[in-house]
Amino acid sequence: MRGILSIVFIVILTFFVFSVPVLAESGCGGTDFCQGTIIENYFSCSPDDEDQICIFNNEGSFTTDCTVTADTCETKGHDYSCGSYPGCSLNVKSKTKSCCSGAGGGGQDCPSGEYELVKKCKPTDQCPADRTGAKCGQGRKWCFSLVCVGCSATAPSNLSFTPIPPGSSATVSWTDGTGGTSNRLYVGDDKTKVEADCPQGFGAGTGCVYSSDSATSPTVVSGLSLGTVYYARLVNYKDEACSAASGTLIDVSSCYLSPDSATLSPFESQAFTTSVNYSTEIDRVAYDVSNPPTTEVDPASDTNGQDGYHAEVTALSLGSSVLTSDVIIDGEVVCTDTADINVTAPGPWWQVMDSDIQSMGDIASDVASGNFFGLAGAGGYPGVIAYTGSASFGSGEVSDPPWLVDSLSQNTRRYDYAFFENQIPSGVIPKEAVSDTDLATPGTDFNGYELFKHTGPIDFNITSPVDFAGRKVILFIENSDLFIGGNINLNDGVGFFGVFVDGSITIVPTVTSLEGIYLSDSSFSTGLGNTQLSVRGSVAAYEGVNLQRDIDDDSEPSEFFEYAPDQILLFPSKLGTRKMDWKEVAP
Repeated sequence: MRGILSIVFIVILTFFVFSVPVLAESGCGGTDFCQGTIIENYFSCSPDDEDQICIFNNEGSFTTDCTVTADTCETKGHDYSCGSYPGCSLNVKSKTKSCCSGAGGGGQDCPSGEYELVKKCKPTDQCPADRTGAKCGQGRKWCFSLVCVGCSATAPSNLSFTPIPPGSSATVSWTDGTGGTSNRLYVGDDKTKVEADCPQGFGAGTGCVYSSDSATSPTVVSGLSLGTVYYARLVNYKDEACSAASGTLIDVSSCYLSPDSATLSPFESQAFTTSVNYSTEIDRVAYDVSNPPTTEVDPASDTNGQDGYHAEVTALSLGSSVLTSDVIIDGEVVCTDTADINVTAPGPWWQVMDSDIQSMGDIASDVASGNFFGLAGAGGYPGVIAYTGSASFGSGEVSDPPWLVDSLSQNTRRYDYAFFENQIPSGVIPKEAVSDTDLATPGTDFNGYELFKHTGPIDFNITSPVDFAGRKVILFIENSDLFIGGNINLNDGVGFFGVFVDGSITIVPTVTSLEGIYLSDSSFSTGLGNTQLSVRGSVAAYEGVNLQRDIDDDSEPSEFFEYAPDQILLFPSKLGTRKMDWKEVAP
């Protein structure tokens, strides 16, 4: 009967050789070594043609070995044959039942896929026979075991984000981890995207401003927006199964204080803003001043940044101080800016009472804190302040009620020196005034007024105090300037003094009191001095009023102007228009 003769051998071999520990990748699920291997070897002889009868002849010997560098165990050194029958072929097949089953268990699978072969010198009787190696001492042998060691990559450390002024770029630095092959850096203003490794790359709409698979420290990241919270994350990458990431760093590109400095007077306040966009990551912005006796700040911290982060500094005494603004995230200061504050004595300022002020430009008075620029008169109300440029009143307020008008009605008529001089009839010749002594005697009668005129080019000087008492004096000064070196006094409600100058009017610093009406086609200057000047009446100057006094007590005005209704009522009708207009100017 023709057929095929098949013989199956099942060989079980157990051996362990440990002269040199070996680590390698095997098909057993990781780095391992072989022992206790079971191999099923199938041998058969098959005829080359259907009429041939083949007989298996097992002569010689064979060995088996489980190699740690292959995915299967192999038979080696076998000597099989089909005898002397020609035309028969030997078929050998090997099937691994269990390849590696020692030192921690066959098929051991560590999560990271990485193992470490550990050996310890132990007494011979304390080490299982299948884990015993060569001698390491008297009665002692090396004992081996496999231990899962996890991923070898370690996380980077010391990750930092340092903005480069003004804050549109930053330097990201770190200390490399170990066990990886590259650093992967992700930076953006969207925390979710950064922690997902910037899946859309970087650029507009991605939530990331930087992404790199091969970053080196330091790295400059550009394209940042000022005052914005950014996230940075660094991954030490080895492979898909092994990487280690830093924590997510949170920082701010900039946090500038505005204004960056301030000069204040005692009890004057200045509002400051920290230019940082609102973010839920920001715990608060803390404010502090370096010299509390000089300044105080409120609030000490601002936790509600939806309308911006703000604080107000109030000056308390003379000196200098520094305002510090700290942006705090997770309890740590991530951004700081400072502003210098100088507290100085309040500058000289001027004040009016019951007076309307009109300016075809700016009106400015550095009013001391707690004071009004315009005081109420006997009627209970202040005057109206009207201007065409700007108005500022230092630490004080304009008036109570705050009557301030930023416009003036246009009048084509110019009420200057020429206008008033032309009102004098040609038949009336003013008395010539060469010096102030000429004012001591009566001038030319002009409807009950004494009329004087000085013609230059020599300036006219009033060198000593003048008390006109109940006299009504009108002085014209042509082609010359007027210098007033003495106080001028009138009996209220009776006396009148009006001076019209086509040049300038300058007050000598020692003068402290003037009464009357003063008009200059040029300028009116109060004179450099440290005594207060009080003017009861009216001042008009087409080229401006120069306020030059600076008294020691800056809580008081250096110049004080008081409206004198009696001077308006006593103004000679022959010098003015016959019509008076009354207008409401919307205080």
